Amino acid sequence: METGMRHGQCGQCVDAAQSRKDGCLTKVQDEPKRLRPAGYGEEVVLKKYWRECGIKDGRETCGEEVDCSQAIQVILEINPHELKKVEDQSEQFELVFVMKMYWQDPKLHSFWTKVVLRKNQKVEGKEAPAEDAGHGDGGEDGSSKDSLQAFEAPLQEVEGVVRRKYLNGDLLFVEKDGKDEDGRFKPARILKKEDYAYLKEPEWEHYFFPNYTFSNLVSLLEGIEEKGKARLVWCNEDRGGFVEFTRRYDATFQERLELRRFPIDKQVLQIKLTAEADLKDFQFVLLDDKGRCPEVSGEEWEVEKDMQDKCTTYIRYADEKYPFKNNQRSLVKTVLHIQRKSDYYFHNVMINIFLVNVIALFAFSVPIPDVGDRLGLLSGTLVAVTAYQSVINSVIPRKPHLTQCDKYVIFAVVFQVALGCETTVLAFCTQFLEKSLETQEEIDDLAALIATIDHIIGACFAGIWVISNATILTLFNRMYENWKAVYDSNKEPFAPMQECITCRGRWLCKQATIKSLENDKKLWRCPFCNENRSGRFRQHYYTPQCKGFDKPLVPRLDRKKFEDEMQRPKEMNQGEPNHAEEFNKRFSSEPVVE
Repeated sequence: METGMRHGQCGQCVDAAQSRKDGCLTKVQDEPKRLRPAGYGEEVVLKKYWRECGIKDGRETCGEEVDCSQAIQVILEINPHELKKVEDQSEQFELVFVMKMYWQDPKLHSFWTKVVLRKNQKVEGKEAPAEDAGHGDGGEDGSSKDSLQAFEAPLQEVEGVVRRKYLNGDLLFVEKDGKDEDGRFKPARILKKEDYAYLKEPEWEHYFFPNYTFSNLVSLLEGIEEKGKARLVWCNEDRGGFVEFTRRYDATFQERLELRRFPIDKQVLQIKLTAEADLKDFQFVLLDDKGRCPEVSGEEWEVEKDMQDKCTTYIRYADEKYPFKNNQRSLVKTVLHIQRKSDYYFHNVMINIFLVNVIALFAFSVPIPDVGDRLGLLSGTLVAVTAYQSVINSVIPRKPHLTQCDKYVIFAVVFQVALGCETTVLAFCTQFLEKSLETQEEIDDLAALIATIDHIIGACFAGIWVISNATILTLFNRMYENWKAVYDSNKEPFAPMQECITCRGRWLCKQATIKSLENDKKLWRCPFCNENRSGRFRQHYYTPQCKGFDKPLVPRLDRKKFEDEMQRPKEMNQGEPNHAEEFNKRFSSEPVVE
């Protein structure tokens, strides 16, 4: 399959190109109704995609087509409960959350099982004890009695096939005829929930299960490593079975922290969930719900509720034109938007450094001729400031860039070095000029002039230090980055877009190559001007707060529709006697279980 580049792009790019012809370029983020990844439309899953797509001789080429129309939709819910800790040094965080998955398996229309019935049955018992059979060697008439006694069996285990399971627990059950060695079955009947004490669940290894992995998982808390619990909610012969899977996690995840703004930084903590099968097998689907805010242990971090409500979990849209030949998988991210409470660092680090440098200003009370004492005071305060730098370095990991806290400490160190330079220069000038003076009066006049200059410079230094710190204090809580800058720093693929510097056109990036712009330019050109030169593209990572991105790119399933049509269909509320009669007329007494 080979198509022109313009026709290989998603719908919003074609609309934007048409707008550019009319004299202006439509910005897709200003028109949310056009913002849909290629291949989705209003569908919650991708119906098909092509592998090994790229650019050849100026045109887009595509390889094998993969049909995903029969993929099982796995409805996913991840509910974060508690953010226990965030470790700056190791760049890890521990989170308690519950994950639920729902899916409809068409092959789970019936299953072989064992049912323990509560109905009393007469069965053959053992020989009754003598004290229960009567006194002596005979009955009431004195005759000998050597027969078996019968007793009531409160429970009875039977084997058979469940053809329907209803929401209230009723079963349409086809019992195996134990007397028939050919494996025939009795007619189907309705078992009410109160008629049985136990129902063996299906052998789950024989049926579909959406295998997944957490790509950034470090460890699970010991004792919380259970495999989770699957439960069959309902099943029938027409639609298959609806399964609910629940698992609780107390897990530690790896996350690269962006600390350029430390200690007034914001972080996006991610749980990266990856399907272990191709899109044609199953795809994750999210419900149209509001985001969830976890509780935060400790006093250092807080969750930004506004961002968390807009986006807790999102689907990374799949590429309709996939550039590789390997399988494309369904990807999900759960994100926590947290902000550091900087009070600790402000009170215990910055204020102390401020006071240490105030003490350094006391050096101006020491006359220039006592240069040794003055430099001794400055060297002591310099050691104190660098000691605070060591404290900060022990808390955060080593990064190639400077944090805001690093910049403040460097500013304090440079300030003290400037004080030392001023003292040294004035002391040198005093000693040099004194050699050319002959009278004591001239020497005294020089000392007075140097002292006046020193005091003026000291007042300037004091003003600079106080004003700069007052400005920092005033703007301190306003120095947090906006979430757009945080998403850009982390390359968060919630809504990644590519911009052509030549024509200023923008379009959605390919998720498969989102981390490498150099690779991207080899796979496609600008859909507006066919630009493909190196360095002519720029990436943007938009957030749910940006205009036009408050709705997820991949459509979500309406919760009411999910509950009415999938989770709790009306026809599966409870079993009725006529259901068994209709079933027996429709099917033979030899059901086949897949």
